[in-house]
Formats: sequence, C-alpha cells, structure tokens
Amino acid sequence: MTTTTSTRVLTLPHGQVRVHERGPPSAPAVVLLHGWMMTGAVFDDVIPALSAPDRHVVWLDQRGTVGAADGYGIADYGGDVIAVLDALEVERAVLVGHSMGGQVALWLGATHPERVAGICALNPVPLSGLMLPEAAASLFASSAGDAHKQRMILQMATVSLSPASLQGLLEVAGAVEPACIVGALKAFVAGSDVDVGLITAPTLVLSTDDPFLPAPFLQRSVVDAIAGARLQHLPGAGHYPTVEKPTETAAVINDFLRSLSPATSPSPQQPEQRQRI
Repeated sequence: MTTTTSTRVLTLPHGQVRVHERGPPSAPAVVLLHGWMMTGAVFDDVIPALSAPDRHVVWLDQRGTVGAADGYGIADYGGDVIAVLDALEVERAVLVGHSMGGQVALWLGATHPERVAGICALNPVPLSGLMLPEAAASLFASSAGDAHKQRMILQMATVSLSPASLQGLLEVAGAVEPACIVGALKAFVAGSDVDVGLITAPTLVLSTDDPFLPAPFLQRSVVDAIAGARLQHLPGAGHYPTVEKPTETAAVINDFLRSLSPATSPSPQQPEQRQRI
C-alpha cells in the first residue's frame, strides 16, 4: 500500500489551495472536502483506512486556509475543486465532503455531473443554506481568531471528542485566516439556489447525533430531494465523525466506495481497474 503523502500548493485565479495526495495518480480518485473553520487535517484519522494501492486519495486545504482569497461563495469553493481536478488530470472523482464540504460536494454534483462519480456527504450543510439559531449565529460570526469561542463551538457541536482531539481541532482552527472564518460562514448560511435535485450521482448522506444537523433534518433537506440518495446513521458521534468515530466513519466511506458500479467509477482511463474502488 502506498502510504507516502505528496503535498503542493496550487495558485488559482482567486486564491490558493493546498493539495495532499496518496496513491497512484492514474487510479480512481476520491477527493475529501473539509468544512468551515477547518482544513483537510479533519480527515487525518480516516486517511490511513481509505488509502489503497488502487485508489488515488486527494484531500484539500481549501481557499482561505492557505492564504487570503477573493470570495468565499459556494460556487467559489466548487470552482476551486474543478480547477484542482483539472490540474491533477482527474476526469471524474468520488467526493467525500464534511459539513460545508458536503455542501460544496452537493453543488458540484448538481452543476458538474460529468465530473462527479459519487457523493458521500458527512453531516452536510444543505445546499440551500442553513439558518443558525440566533445565539449560535452570533457566536460563530465573532469566533475568528478567538480560541475560547472556537472551543465553545466545538464543544457544542460534538458528543464524544477527546481532550486531545479537541486541542488538535483548536490548533487547526486557529491557523485559518480570520477572513475565511467570516466569509465561509456567510457562504454556508446563504447556500446556493442551485437545485439539489439535479444530482444524478450515487449519494450517501451520513448523519450522527449532531445537535446542529440531526438525522430527520438531513433526511428532509438533503436526502429526499436527491433521486436514489440514502441516509445512514452513525450514533455516538457529533458534528466531527472523522475525529470522534474515525474507524466507524472510514468503514462507512469504504463501504460506499465499494458499492459503486463500473458505470459510476471515478476514472474512465483503465476499465479493467474500475470494477471496485
């Protein structure tokens, strides 16, 4: 198994994206998209279990986490992902998006179906946006550069986060540009007017005991609107299942990847290798 990670920074027209890769570039691609206030480090605990000799695993530190960016709309984030796929010469990929990263994955599935072989959305923010309770909205909006408030947010959103993992996430959040914290918050709250019903790729939504995005809400706002989509519930985790329950979350993702048929496999380059991801 290829466990070496290569990392590079791509300079795009409106910002920079840090790209991490494992596995052969010619293998079927799986792209991991992080959410608000985080970087690709939120996937660190699941990446070893997702890595395989016949899989190209890519995870991003998206705009605003590497340096300043021009614009933080959902379409801006989605455009960056397409630019990264083009730079890596990846025609189609399975997208695994967490939180706002799930929202971006849904936007890509609706607007660029030819590039998306499947969507695994972990506690996704609905594509239409998310109205936060007034107290939470005020806390989130004023949290940029404030470790105390970021700690409060993480503690509110999780149910089984260890002290060490909490500290790790705080360090990640503390390195994100304050402008990104503010801009990305506005982006995920506003969402997009793109119709999520346009998604044709196989779609799995993972719900947890997330206090902000409970299972019934995700069923109504995401799953029911996408033909063939299904919901899978993982108890005992909050908003950060990749950190709170990494073994179980990786198993869900791997099961989804294995479920994809040859017709929906990420890479069209080598058909004989596309029976399973």
